[in-house]
Amino acid sequence: MNLLSGILKEGTEKGLFLETIPFLIHTMVIGAIITYKTSAPIRKRYEWLPSAIRNLDDKISGNIVGELEKLILKAVKK
Repeated sequence: MNLLSGILKEGTEKGLFLETIPFLIHTMVIGAIITYKTSAPIRKRYEWLPSAIRNLDDKISGNIVGELEKLILKAVKK
């Protein structure tokens, strides 16, 4: 939390980020990771999901981290 708070504070001071509540950003990241990990059996079972979603690796890979990064930056960037 301290690292995240520091990054967000520095970005805000430099005019790069909107003012945010670091705990909410933290819960966005952790919530996304928990949901991703626990949804693996569900993703594989539902045929109506696109195959790209059903076949995602159960592990948190660089692709998933990159997508999370993009979403968080969209939430905090000015």
